[in-house]
Amino acid sequence: RNCTLATASKTGKPEIAMMQFVTDNTGNLFLKTLNDSRKYRNLTENNLVSICIYDKPDYVQMDGVVIELFGQEADQAKKLLIDKYGKDEYFSDNRLRYLKFITSWIRVRIKGEYPPEYEIIKNS
Repeated sequence: RNCTLATASKTGKPEIAMMQFVTDNTGNLFLKTLNDSRKYRNLTENNLVSICIYDKPDYVQMDGVVIELFGQEADQAKKLLIDKYGKDEYFSDNRLRYLKFITSWIRVRIKGEYPPEYEIIKNS
């Protein structure tokens, strides 16, 4: 239901945050945040991020970049997020920004018993 997003400032100061996320039918991952949050400020300075999605016993770790969406792409991300989480006052906030995560590296746990097995997927 949620993921952990790790960002860093331009100087490398790290921050992690629990985030709501949604995927579309092609595997794109979308997030939302307010434009006065620390993570948003970090993303405007340094859009390299890591994301972990954990649903015991499975998880996926991903590295990549986050880009801000505008116009029709932002509207589509908003619709997907509302469909998953429901509409609340948060979606009326003018500070709200929609983001798309573009992966460069993925590691998926495919077997949870000890020793665990992983599959690495590297995007070009």
